[in-house]
Amino acid sequence: MVKNEMMHPENEATKSRRGWLAILLGVIFSLGAIALVFREVNGSEVWEQVRQADERYLIAMLSMYPIAMTVRAYRWRLLLHSRLAYWRGFHIINVGYFLNAVLPFRIGEFARILLVSREPEQNIGAGLSAVTVERLFDLRLVDVAALVLELLLQMPVPQRRRLELRRVGHGRFQLP
Repeated sequence: MVKNEMMHPENEATKSRRGWLAILLGVIFSLGAIALVFREVNGSEVWEQVRQADERYLIAMLSMYPIAMTVRAYRWRLLLHSRLAYWRGFHIINVGYFLNAVLPFRIGEFARILLVSREPEQNIGAGLSAVTVERLFDLRLVDVAALVLELLLQMPVPQRRRLELRRVGHGRFQLP
């Protein structure tokens, strides 16, 4: 028996109860947050809008979200040099996005940094670096998406955005 285990013995039943308690608290917190978000939403109006929506867009959205979160979890695994289990990274990302959705000031980003710092072989610097690189990558992806829209759909990018793209891209993207 390791010294720490002798000082604080914890049997499997206690660990199991603690795990279930964490899940229960997570569910209660999630339900409370959902209730808070939807307290002033008219459910019948939302349902009517969903019924009127084009099914293709709903299917695309519902299928792309899990794919996007899966890709982000793998990306985080790469950013953290594979020292973070995939599912742990997936959960950390989802917690951060959830907190960004319900709390102000992008608190979820700070939560992700804190959660990563609590993982073995990780620290606050690793979490901060991963969040920063991820956000920069996402910004570049938005720029590329804007260019693709303009080129493929002949959808003009406003002049101000065009100048921002040139400045951020350091001249790599030359738009007419």
